[in-house]
Amino acid sequence: MNTRISITRGDLANMNAAAQALAGRILPEGKAVAQFARLIRYCKPFVDEGQSAVDNVVKTYTPAEGATDAQSMVLRTQQNTALVTLTREFVNESDDLPGLSLPPQITEAMLPQVRKTDEKGENIAGLAGLIAALGPAYAIDAE
Repeated sequence: MNTRISITRGDLANMNAAAQALAGRILPEGKAVAQFARLIRYCKPFVDEGQSAVDNVVKTYTPAEGATDAQSMVLRTQQNTALVTLTREFVNESDDLPGLSLPPQITEAMLPQVRKTDEKGENIAGLAGLIAALGPAYAIDAE
């Protein structure tokens, strides 16, 4: 079994968002909660790196106190342009991070289950999309 993967920053951000969304639901007892926590921790350095870059752009292009409306508008435009560029770079499909260890594996048994008290199925709503966003963190059983 291959224990190393190549993945994009955008896919890691999607994996983190899916893990966060699933961790906020009613999970089976035991290993599931700990495994979602491990997966979120696995993604954290990459998500933090992206947030740090966003914070730097915002700080760089924030109008100084007393700036005129025209100066503020120019800086806001530059800030928006820089944020769009940063976002494109962050999710660029060619920006692979090769050689990462395989993320903690989430199995079917760890996913939110249908509950008798959940008449609307809210605990499992959108489950297929969230599983897809987990990418290589979801252990698909070989059939």
